[in-house]
Amino acid sequence: MMKIAFIGLGDIGGLMASHLARDPFDLVVWNRTASKAEEFARTHKASVARTPADAVRDASVVITCLPS
Repeated sequence: MMKIAFIGLGDIGGLMASHLARDPFDLVVWNRTASKAEEFARTHKASVARTPADAVRDASVVITCLPS
């Protein structure tokens, strides 16, 4: 299964990641506010990484949605 790392679960990132969670991917998320990532994982098919480096390790695709 393809691993996708998603970093940044704000308004836009959370919506984008929620669509990816519907598909058969191994979705790993990280957010600077850990509780937001944990809540996302509870309500979607995703796992939470402890650090951004953990999230991207062995990922086929890395998506970031961060403020500029």
